[in-house]
Amino acid sequence: MVIRLTARTSLVLFLFAFTASAMARLWPGPRTQWLLRHRRAFGLAFAFSHAMHLVAILAFARLDAAAFAQQTRPLDWVTGGIAYVFIALLAATSWDGAVRWMGVRRWRLLHTVGIAYLWISFMATFGKRIPMSAAYGLAVALLVAALVLRVIGSARVRQWCLSRRKIA
Repeated sequence: MVIRLTARTSLVLFLFAFTASAMARLWPGPRTQWLLRHRRAFGLAFAFSHAMHLVAILAFARLDAAAFAQQTRPLDWVTGGIAYVFIALLAATSWDGAVRWMGVRRWRLLHTVGIAYLWISFMATFGKRIPMSAAYGLAVALLVAALVLRVIGSARVRQWCLSRRKIA
């Protein structure tokens, strides 16, 4: 139950961090500006929630190795391990000094690739469970909606920038 709970709380916190910029661009206002200002806190809360998720997974592996082996594959450890490396790197570089230390271009690349990998990881994890319970379809729908928001938000900014260049 702890594994399921932390997976769900992690998803919600991830979605807030993942969509904050797009929502602030698409619907400027006090609520979306608040979300944008607190995006880092949501990202760090996600990292903490997912750390608790990892602790629960390791406890399951230790307490019932046979059941754990039935429910996981070696590939899960590889893909999940990569996700946890990204989570650690994103959390470790979520302070302003990291941007100065790494440089904006490398910092942005790390965060873009890391967040994309985590989005894919959530999609794969929740998507493969839809046959077990249609409720997992809600998580997949939220992830798709979040991606659509980011794409639309990004396209709107690019369109605005291009229109501004034509005026100038």
